[in-house]
Amino acid sequence: MFYPRPSREHLHMLTAVAWGNRALCSSPKRKVGCVITNGHMDRIISFGYNGPAKNLPPDYCARWKEDHPELQGGGVSRCPCIHSEVNAITRAQESLQDCRMFVTLPPCEPCAHIIINSGIKAVYFVGEYSNRDGVNLLLNAGLFVRSPDADWPSLYGGDFHVTPRLNITGIPPELQESFMQHLESQADAFLKAKSLR
Repeated sequence: MFYPRPSREHLHMLTAVAWGNRALCSSPKRKVGCVITNGHMDRIISFGYNGPAKNLPPDYCARWKEDHPELQGGGVSRCPCIHSEVNAITRAQESLQDCRMFVTLPPCEPCAHIIINSGIKAVYFVGEYSNRDGVNLLLNAGLFVRSPDADWPSLYGGDFHVTPRLNITGIPPELQESFMQHLESQADAFLKAKSLR
C-alpha cells in the first residue's frame, strides 16, 4: 500500500502528539505536547509537555485540584501546572527568533504572550478551546497561525485528527504502535544528545 510522503508540518505535529503522551495533567483532554523547530523545519530546537515544575511530585496537578475544588471549571488560567509551550520555550538552549511551534491544542492567552516575546514567528495547532483569546492575540501580533482543522491537507488520505493518548486517523492501526515506538526512540536519542536524560 502506498502512502504519500507526509509534510514536515505533519511530522512535527505527530512528534508533539508523542510528547503530549508524557504530560502529567490530571485531565485526559489536556495532555498537551509541543515541539519547536527552526524556521526551515529541518531541526528540532526544543519540546515540552504540560506538568508540574521541577521537584514537584508527578501528581501535583491532581492534588491541587482536590485541594481547590472551588476553582474547578475556571479555565486554563487557573491550571496549576506549566503549559507545554512554556516548558518548550524555557527548555530551548538557543534563540527562538523566527522559529515555528507545533502544539496539540491552541495556546491560551498567557502562553500566547510568552510565545510572542520569544520571537517565534509561526504556531501550528490542532484541536479547539472554547476561548480563542490566545489565538487572536497571536494573530494580532502578526504571527503566522495555522490549524489543520482549517486548511491542512490530509495525512495519508484521512483527516488529520488527534485525541489524547495518540489516536491518529489515517495511519493504519497496525502501524500506529510501531510509529509511536519509533518516535519514542527518536525522543530518547534527542534527550541523550542534549544531556537531558
